[in-house]
Amino acid sequence: MNHLTKKIIYIFVAIISLGIFYFLFFGNLFTNTNDESLDRDNGLASSSNRDFVIQEALTNSNSLRQTKYNGDTYLLTGYAEDSRGNKPDWYSGGILIFKLGMEGPILFWESSEIISDGKYTYFKDIDNDGVNELVWEHGGPTGRDSAFYVYKFMGDKFKLITPVLPNSRNNYVKTALAGVAELTYMKDADGDKVQEIFVGYETEDKSRITKIYKFNGSNYYLWKETTESIK
Repeated sequence: MNHLTKKIIYIFVAIISLGIFYFLFFGNLFTNTNDESLDRDNGLASSSNRDFVIQEALTNSNSLRQTKYNGDTYLLTGYAEDSRGNKPDWYSGGILIFKLGMEGPILFWESSEIISDGKYTYFKDIDNDGVNELVWEHGGPTGRDSAFYVYKFMGDKFKLITPVLPNSRNNYVKTALAGVAELTYMKDADGDKVQEIFVGYETEDKSRITKIYKFNGSNYYLWKETTESIK
């Protein structure tokens, strides 16, 4: 092999090596930058969504839902995790309550139950006692299903007062108050100024079942159930 051939080979190898280095270094840099931008646009900022909503409460409390109790102001928000969050799979989300103090919002309470998406929450006085309950009204991914969870303020915490179905997977709690969206809602059915919860769904034999849950002062219970044919 003459000197000229060796020189050409050395130059070729150098060009290939430089190309590989450029691809690995700068390509990875661009990829990381895009991923971080995507995370930031989705409100994740390379951390869990729970961390994001806590930071939101600490810096921008005006955007959160509020209620007053015994002279104190409480702020409500919820979160839903993705696969990069602190909790496993899609059974990951919850509700957070902050108490507004002299130095700003501080975390007061978090739901112990894992909820698939805690974003759709609000305060509402469902039993006409002058104190707002915490209501989570959730629609299914198809828009056809609706579900209710209701928590009542009791001392230093909120207690779940609506019935749930047995399910121990990852502490995920599935409400019994779930049905077709247009048939599942809150309404004062008997004029006592307390909200009943209607849960309706249709069966394979073309029947429509409506269950009405009533509040007894401490919990919701099944009050009435009707079945009608829709053939």
